[in-house]
Amino acid sequence: MVNYNEEDGLNSSYTYRFSQDNNGLIWIGSDNGLFRFDGKEFKQYTKKNGLKNIEVLSCFPLSNGEIFISPFLSDYAFLKDGKIINSDVNKELKKIHFNYNPNVYIQNNNLYLYTSYNPEAIYVYSNGKISTIPLFIKNGNPSGMYYAFNLDLASNLMYFVDENAKKNIEAYNIITHKRTVCNISLEKNTPAYSKGNFYIFRHNNKVEVYKLYNSFYFKKIQSFSVRENIHQIIIDKNYRVWLCLEQGGALYFKHSLLDNVNLSHPIKFLDKYIINDIMVDRDNNTWFSTRNNGIYFITEKALNNYIHLPVSNNTDYITAIEKNGNTIFLGYNEAKSGIYHANTITDLVFEKDRKIEHKAIFSEGNTTIFGLTGSLIHYNTTSKKSSF
Repeated sequence: MVNYNEEDGLNSSYTYRFSQDNNGLIWIGSDNGLFRFDGKEFKQYTKKNGLKNIEVLSCFPLSNGEIFISPFLSDYAFLKDGKIINSDVNKELKKIHFNYNPNVYIQNNNLYLYTSYNPEAIYVYSNGKISTIPLFIKNGNPSGMYYAFNLDLASNLMYFVDENAKKNIEAYNIITHKRTVCNISLEKNTPAYSKGNFYIFRHNNKVEVYKLYNSFYFKKIQSFSVRENIHQIIIDKNYRVWLCLEQGGALYFKHSLLDNVNLSHPIKFLDKYIINDIMVDRDNNTWFSTRNNGIYFITEKALNNYIHLPVSNNTDYITAIEKNGNTIFLGYNEAKSGIYHANTITDLVFEKDRKIEHKAIFSEGNTTIFGLTGSLIHYNTTSKKSSF
C-alpha cells in the first residue's frame, strides 16, 4: 500500500472526499484546499487561486469538464478552464445556502443539492446558473423534523422519514408533490446510505441492508452488528461495502451487493488510521483519505492478493522474497519486512511508514541482508537484532 503525504506535495492534515474526472485525474478535498493528482504530482488550489474557504469537503466533476467545489460554510465555487470561479465572480452561487452539508446528485452537466434535514428546496447548478425546485414536505406540520436520505431523479422521488414520530418511510414526488408511504420505518437518528436500489441503514452498531423494489417496497437482505463504532459507510462503484470505524480502520466485505449473497466476514484495512473516505477508481484501484496521515492507495492486484492470502497479517505488497531453510523472508514496498514460517508471518518494522521499497534479500545461515531503496539492513536470525 502506498502512502502520499506532505513529502509528496499533499500539504494538508485532514483529507476528505475523493472524486475522479473523465480524464482519470483524482481530486481530493482537504482542510488546506483542493488537490488534483495526476499519478505523479499534486496540484493545490487555495485562496490565492480563488477559493474563499480552503476547507474543501468535496468536489464533483461534471461531464462538461467543470469541477463543482463544495467547501465548508457554503462558499461554493467551480473550476472551469483551469480557473476557480467563486461567488464574488459569479453571483449565482450566492443563491445556494445550507445550514448542513448538502447531499449531491449528479446528472450529466446538472448538479442537484439539498440538505438532509427539513429540505425546503433543491438547488440545481448547470453551466454557472442556479435554479430551484421547491419542496413542500413540511406542509401541514411546520414544526416537524424530516430526514431526507436519497433523491432518485429517474422517478422524481425523494425519500424521507419523520424524525419526531415512529412512521414509515415516505417517497415524495418532487414534481407532483404526491407522498407515498413505503413499507418500513426507521428508528430515530438512523443514518442512511444508498447506491442504486440498495440502501443501508445504521442504528448504533447495527447495520441493515435493503433492496428497493418498484420504488416503494424495501426488502431486507441482511442485518448484522459490529463491535466497534461506525462513523461512515461507503458503497463503492462495484457495490462493495466498507465500514469506516471511529477508532480507526475500515471493514471491507469482499462480496458485492449485486451477488445476491450474504456479505462475507469483513477484512480490516488500515486499523491505525481514521478513514474519512474510500474510493474505487475506474481502474479498480482503491484510495483511502485519512485524518492526519495523508492518503493511501492500493492496486486492485495487491488488494485481491491480500484478500485471498491464507495468512491474515500479510498486509503489504511484496516486492522481494528469499528462502533460507524452512523460512521465507518477505520484503514489502516500505521499510518493513516479514518472516514467513509455520504458516505465520512475523513483521519486522525497520522504519515506520517510510516509503522505501525492498529491491532484494540475501539470506544464509543466521545472516539476512535486506536491500532497500537507499539503505541496507543486516538482520541476525539468532539474536533477532537488526542494524543499518
